[in-house]
Amino acid sequence: MADDNDSPLDSDAVADLDAGNKDAKAPSKLPMIVLGLNLLLTIGVLGTAYYTLVLFNRPVITESTERDRLKDMKDSHKVTDEELTYIKFEQVNANLKPDPSKPPGDEKTDTQILGQIHQAQISFYVQLNSPELKEKAEKYRTRFLDQLLVVLGNKNHHELLTLQGRFRLRAQIVELLNEIADERLVQDVYFTEFIVM
Repeated sequence: MADDNDSPLDSDAVADLDAGNKDAKAPSKLPMIVLGLNLLLTIGVLGTAYYTLVLFNRPVITESTERDRLKDMKDSHKVTDEELTYIKFEQVNANLKPDPSKPPGDEKTDTQILGQIHQAQISFYVQLNSPELKEKAEKYRTRFLDQLLVVLGNKNHHELLTLQGRFRLRAQIVELLNEIADERLVQDVYFTEFIVM
């Protein structure tokens, strides 16, 4: 039978080991935390750069690019001058988004101060793709005007004062009428009056 004092690790040795562990410092977790934070920061910066430079790459809207885009649309569906048909929309008046949209309240009263109200007054012709579509386009006039007022109501006057804003509105009018009709009725839009007050 073996003596308890003859075991490879007697109680005095175990006590010495435990005392040594208490005196020795545990390895610090700080370098691992810093490394992890640096890795997360690097991934975040690279992800943001990839998104903004590759995925979210919208071209700047300029007059020349918009004209080229409209020309390409026209070229995809050539119409002779005899086939051109127009529908006139006279004086569409709409309230634009107030500026600022949510102004601060008056300190002396509980009422909200209203933002400056702006209006747009536009008249335009819609060029149809063929004369046969005129009756169909007229059928959608009321729905189109309703949706156009919604689109204009969501714009502020700064957007419509720029050339880019007008080209964007022109494209939205074409897309809106084509979307309502569920086919390509409209080829182009020509403004005859464009007033922003």
